[in-house]
Amino acid sequence: MRCAACGRGLTGRWSKGRSSYYAYYHCRPGCRGVNVTKAKLETLFEKELARLQPSAGYLRLLKESVLQIWKARKESARRRPRTR
Repeated sequence: MRCAACGRGLTGRWSKGRSSYYAYYHCRPGCRGVNVTKAKLETLFEKELARLQPSAGYLRLLKESVLQIWKARKESARRRPRTR
């Protein structure tokens, strides 16, 4: 993950609350562009991964394309003369 303000990688750190420790991600010193809890960042990341999932239609087209290429190469290899 990178800071939206400066582009540097985020750093994870534990912050002590009144009774326990809490995980945060933040940008490096000198930039206050990001300070987010571990739970919130992980939720945002999971949502982004879900958004990037290929659709069923795309996967169907990909499968068809791969099979067509495979069959064409298999046929090409079958037609080549064998050398020993």
